[in-house]
Amino acid sequence: MPYAYRVSTVDGATGGIISGDVAIQSDLDLDGDLRITGKATLGPYNTNTGSLAFVAGSNNTASGLHSTVSGGCSNHASGERSTVSGGNSNWATGDHSTIGGGLANLASDYYSTLAGGLGDTANHPYSTVGGGWHNKANGNYSTVAGGFDNGAKGYYSAVAGGDRNRAGGEHSYVGGGFADSAAGPYSTIGGGYHNVATGDYSTVAGGYGNSVSGNYSFAGGYRATAAYRGTFIWADKSGESFESTDPNQFLIRASGGVGIGTNDPSRQLTVRGNILIESASTGDPVVELGEGLDYAEGFDVSDHKQIAPGAVLVIDSNNPGKLRMSDRPYDSRVAGIVAGANGMGSGVRLGADQFDWDVALAGRVYCKVDASYGAVSPGELLTTSPNPGYAMLVKDYTRAQGAILGKAMQSLSEGEKGEILVLVTLQ
Repeated sequence: MPYAYRVSTVDGATGGIISGDVAIQSDLDLDGDLRITGKATLGPYNTNTGSLAFVAGSNNTASGLHSTVSGGCSNHASGERSTVSGGNSNWATGDHSTIGGGLANLASDYYSTLAGGLGDTANHPYSTVGGGWHNKANGNYSTVAGGFDNGAKGYYSAVAGGDRNRAGGEHSYVGGGFADSAAGPYSTIGGGYHNVATGDYSTVAGGYGNSVSGNYSFAGGYRATAAYRGTFIWADKSGESFESTDPNQFLIRASGGVGIGTNDPSRQLTVRGNILIESASTGDPVVELGEGLDYAEGFDVSDHKQIAPGAVLVIDSNNPGKLRMSDRPYDSRVAGIVAGANGMGSGVRLGADQFDWDVALAGRVYCKVDASYGAVSPGELLTTSPNPGYAMLVKDYTRAQGAILGKAMQSLSEGEKGEILVLVTLQ
């Protein structure tokens, strides 16, 4: 110490200002404030050669401008404004680099940061290692949060943890796992074992031995390979490798079945709810598969505002392609029954929602029947009646040729009108 000052002495001095450098190698009892305007060295065997540097602990070295070693042993802060907070044998050689502690860590480029750990390295600008063992952040703005022997090499790449993982692509990410490698730009691996993502913007969700080399592709599960652009592939462990064969595929191998709307598939594909198929060219609905028992097609109807589900329709001779309500007996133009009566949907709908009405051409459907022309029993044939939109019992089989609507599946007493279940069998 070039100048002597009284600090907490018996005559009442409680502090002081030291305008030069300070080196203290033994105990110091301080009752009050102490301001040092030069560099300070506290503790034995420390070396302080940096301008306005600070070193404490034991056998530490602060050689960079405004560098700091707060404690620990055998630590070095040689970069300008570099900091080592503690630990053992840590080196902060990059300007503005920081090491929080740990053992044998190196922060060698500007603004590189190491929180702690063992044998970790942050050797590129703005690189960060949170801890762990033998991790390396050797890309600009790269990050390794922890784990063992992980490396983040690409610009803005990150490894969250795990064991022997690599993030080599620009903006690539590995969430954890073992021996995973995200080498493509913006590639991502969630975790798992020995997964590889080399395509641009490629993703492996996790699992075992999956590979994505196609750009914008996704793989997960067990040994799934997305080798083409824009592919989604998921594989269970029921077989060996499962590979895509062309671009823009969506592939699933699930020996237990695929469920949509259900978690208990009973077939290879089980869907709970209706299925709608749309036109590839226009996007219009083409076919809908539902819960009903009939096969229905969409038709435009001339007097559609007067129509209701269950009504009997015939071909409209004056408007090609359209139907109209039936209004005469034994009409050979009979076309079908308006679907949807009694709340029963259609099992198959062609042209769904593109026409005035869905008309049942086959299957089971509720139909308006007028038994004023004879009581109806199950199995008896039905045809059109004089009552608009109603069917009736067939009595004249000669006239009924070509005018049969279907077979009754329920009874209707003579004189009654109502909706009964009919098996549509046009003939």
